[in-house]
Amino acid sequence: MTSRILAGIIAGAMVAAAAGPTIYGSAYNGGGSGASTLYTISPTTGAATSVGPIGFTFVGAIAFDSTGTLYGIGTSAAGTWVVALELDLRTLEDTLWTQA
Repeated sequence: MTSRILAGIIAGAMVAAAAGPTIYGSAYNGGGSGASTLYTISPTTGAATSVGPIGFTFVGAIAFDSTGTLYGIGTSAAGTWVVALELDLRTLEDTLWTQA
């Protein structure tokens, strides 16, 4: 199970937090749901730990801006819209920025 999670994270996205050595990754279920999860990844062991679900599907790209805000790209739950979102790491609440 761990190797599948890590493969998904590597294929998805990994970013290092600007404030410290924590590495974050997003991964999604390759099946029909595309449910996305945010992970932390140990820089010493490579072990992935689930932080929790992301409220959008197929989130395969995440990045921090210079202030430490985490953004992502994914799709709406129905898979009909590409979405840009902001993710609050303290609450795991996400804010939809735009959809196309």
